Amino acid sequence: FFNDPVVSGLTLEYQAHAASFTASDVSFCPGGSVQFTDASLGSPSSYVWYFEGGVPTTSTDPNPLVQYPNPGTFDVVLRVVTADGPDELQLSNYVTVHFPPVATAGPDEDICIGQSGQLQAFGGSSYQWSPTTGLSNPGITNPTVTVSETTTYTVLVTDANGCQDEDEVTVVVHELPTVIASVDDNTLCPGDTAALSAIGGPSLRINTTLVAVPLCVSRIRRPMSQTSSIGCSMTRVRMPSLSR
Repeated sequence: FFNDPVVSGLTLEYQAHAASFTASDVSFCPGGSVQFTDASLGSPSSYVWYFEGGVPTTSTDPNPLVQYPNPGTFDVVLRVVTADGPDELQLSNYVTVHFPPVATAGPDEDICIGQSGQLQAFGGSSYQWSPTTGLSNPGITNPTVTVSETTTYTVLVTDANGCQDEDEVTVVVHELPTVIASVDDNTLCPGDTAALSAIGGPSLRINTTLVAVPLCVSRIRRPMSQTSSIGCSMTRVRMPSLSR
């Protein structure tokens, strides 16, 4: 088409950052590290990095490794010098360090020997208890525990980001109380009285009262039970002798 305009001698100009870099995973849990790799144009003769929240906070290495101990979002700055002069690249909120979960294993658990208790953990999306001894399922938040001796358990809590925390709980196993029961006189006749006594703990209970009977009999059963401060109980039967 002879009437179409013709453009000649056109020069396009644009600016590009000489400073550039790549990085490994920049979203992780506290304590993670990032490997930064220089990708700058123009073969820089010098480098200065600034790492907000990082360790180290600055570097002149072209490819530094930086650790981030605390949660938050952090900027990264790279300044380079090339044959064309200095250049700077700043990426805001480039690194994200997730807040870790707060593991809670619950209060210490008191159980009587031969009985079971239940643990209860909170704080994450998955749980792993150790040791596994006496647990119905070490991979759930609330396993049943049955042990014959006091045991401390640790629960490892993991959240949706893969961050972890742990806490401990102790299952305290209590022996059953010992009951010693006696009467002041093992031989009773009609009209006699006797005092029952027992020792064994703070919650001693005598279930029946000794009463006079018309005729003396050989033995009368008098059960006594003892309950400890955490609810463990034991029953002992004392059988005083009665004479005719």
